[in-house]
Amino acid sequence: MAISLFAKIFPRKSKFPKLNTLHSTYRLASVAQPAQTDKDYPDMDEDFFRFTRGRFVCNETEQLIQRHVKFNVNELAATAAKAIGATKCVKIEKCPDGHYNKAFILTMDNGKEAIGKIPNPNAGPAHLTTASEVATMDFLIMGLNTLTSGFADAQRTSNTRSAGSSFLDYRMAIGRREGLAIRTLKQFPRQCVMLYGPGAYHPTSEKKLAAVELYSQLLRHILPSEAGLNSGHLWHDDLHSENIFVNPDKPTEITGIIDWQSAQITPLIDHCLDPSFLGYEGPDVGEDPQPPTLREDIDSLERDERIAAIKRFYDTSVMVAWRMLVKGKNPNQHAAIRFRKSKAGHMLGLSQNLYVFGDAHFRALVLDLRDEWVKLGKEFPIKFSAEEISEIEADVKAADIGLGVMNMINERMGDLRSEKGFIEHENYEMGMEMLRDIKRELMERVVHSPEDKEAFDMFWPFDC
Repeated sequence: MAISLFAKIFPRKSKFPKLNTLHSTYRLASVAQPAQTDKDYPDMDEDFFRFTRGRFVCNETEQLIQRHVKFNVNELAATAAKAIGATKCVKIEKCPDGHYNKAFILTMDNGKEAIGKIPNPNAGPAHLTTASEVATMDFLIMGLNTLTSGFADAQRTSNTRSAGSSFLDYRMAIGRREGLAIRTLKQFPRQCVMLYGPGAYHPTSEKKLAAVELYSQLLRHILPSEAGLNSGHLWHDDLHSENIFVNPDKPTEITGIIDWQSAQITPLIDHCLDPSFLGYEGPDVGEDPQPPTLREDIDSLERDERIAAIKRFYDTSVMVAWRMLVKGKNPNQHAAIRFRKSKAGHMLGLSQNLYVFGDAHFRALVLDLRDEWVKLGKEFPIKFSAEEISEIEADVKAADIGLGVMNMINERMGDLRSEKGFIEHENYEMGMEMLRDIKRELMERVVHSPEDKEAFDMFWPFDC
């Protein structure tokens, strides 16, 4: 009922075409002499230090602060020249900003090029962040020769000593972290996953802390028992086309992999086990995937529908082939993928962000797990009153409404929808205008009192 109401508020409209995209790099400064002091760059543009790739539709002021970093350009140029045996740097180009780093192409007097990478404040302490990434790459190059032979070895590097009690301690620490954030931070962060407020779920510290308490009580019962799933693995969790370099003369040959900044040794079930370069967005292909077949009426479909059906067929074919490869080559990885699809796997995933969102669905999953135990004749370690069950069931329905509304907002935005709150410069004003219209229409439907308006304004995630 509520979802159908919101569907009327947000009818799907034709998608806007994407406008001009940014160039891969653009020139900001040229250096004709070895860098020694800041005076060597008297005309250095402030764009060198700030985020210039686009705008943010959510909490933009703070987002830009977290991506603005001043650094000694001269020292960067001199260090890069020394590292690759050049006398001086003659040109510096800034690449499009990443969300956590700034990257520069530095060209030397001998024609060689180097990549300079500067972490933003939101990446963490600059020295530790950089030192960690350098140490990771040193280990991969010296220990595994990974950057020249591919990434499979790094994906499988494990430490069995992290199993058992240390894995439990690691997971308990996550619960303590979430609980501490809920108790001490006064306001929940704005997020673009689901809409909170009147007509949808309204989170409270009490409900979030109840979810954390359930997590602590159930943790021993939902952790995987297989050693291969709870041992530590070094993994690259962001394998997309921009992070993988290939030989242009032999595209199947990987020559390098970048962006190891967030690589960490954690249990296998905490990693991104299906690389993002697969681009698959369909339903799970299952434990024993079978190759898909192209629908028989494909030639009779309208053009757009036929194109979409063919794309789904190829996307599914690639995902099925990938999963079959993983199942045969790396059984632990396949088992971890299947575990992540289980109720226990979903609960462990939600537990890492309970301060931000997910508490309503976490508590509902606990009830589902209890029902499974009852069917198996097992005694569940937690008892719920009728009032608690009623509250949990009502909350998850309200949270589902919030998810549905946010999905409908994204559909209405079409190609203007923002990823991580980010939108291109040329699309910003059009996107914000659409969001203002959506906000006005939504408020007309769900705001019926001053209290409703206060809650709506508190949780509305966009800067409009």
